[in-house]
Amino acid sequence: MLLISMVSWSVFSVLGKRAMRRLLPLETITYAVVVGTALFAAYAWKDIAAMPWHLPSMKSWLAIFTSLYLEPIIFVF
Repeated sequence: MLLISMVSWSVFSVLGKRAMRRLLPLETITYAVVVGTALFAAYAWKDIAAMPWHLPSMKSWLAIFTSLYLEPIIFVF
């Protein structure tokens, strides 16, 4: 697990530098968050599909919204 983490951080650092040369910081972070979310969702698909979506509270949905849509903006500022 530690080795996978180190490799993924290295790849992110190299690709992030390349992306920052031609993209705005907000675009770069947005793409990173979208790709990370897609990779996580692919890994956790069984758990996501089995989750009873009517149970999370409004506070939980607000946390999800914040992490998906506002996090890239927060990273830039």
